[in-house]
Amino acid sequence: MKGFLVLAILVAVVSPVWASTPEEAVPWELLAGGVGSAIGWAGGFLAGRALAGGLGLESQPDQKDLVTLASVAIAVTAGTSLAVIGVGSWLGVDGNNLACVGGTLLGMVAGMIVEPLLGRLLRALLPAGAPSLEAVGRVVEGIGFASMVLMPAIGATVSFNIGATER
Repeated sequence: MKGFLVLAILVAVVSPVWASTPEEAVPWELLAGGVGSAIGWAGGFLAGRALAGGLGLESQPDQKDLVTLASVAIAVTAGTSLAVIGVGSWLGVDGNNLACVGGTLLGMVAGMIVEPLLGRLLRALLPAGAPSLEAVGRVVEGIGFASMVLMPAIGATVSFNIGATER
C-alpha cells in the first residue's frame, strides 16, 4: 500500500515537470543524473578514504567516516547536478541550477533513508530463519543500493525542470 502511495506522489510531482520540458529531455537527464550519481558515490568514497588516510585518521573511525561521508556528499552532488544541468542545457532546457543542487541533496538523503527501511521491512515480513530470507535479502539490498543512486538523479531532474523553459 505504501509503495502505491509513493508511486502516486512521484507521478504527481513528475507529471507537470514532464509536460513543461521537451519530451526527450527528462529521460536523458535522469539517465545522465544516474550515471553522475553512481560515479559520485564511487569516487567520493574512494576520495574520502584516501583523504582520511592522508590526514592520519585511520585510527579514528568516527572522523574517518565523517570525512568519507562529506566526500561522498560533495561528489554525488557535483556529479549528479552537473550531469543533469549539462544534459538539460545541451537539449535546450533553461532550468533552475540552484534548485537542481538542492534536489540532488534531498534525493541523496531520501535514498539514504529508503535503503535501511527496505531491510527493516524485509525482516518484518519474513520470519527469522526463513529459507528465502537470504535470496530476498540480496534483492532488497540491490533495490536499496539502486535507490541510493537513483534518488539523487530523480531529485535533481525534478528540481531542475520545475519552471523550466525550452530555448
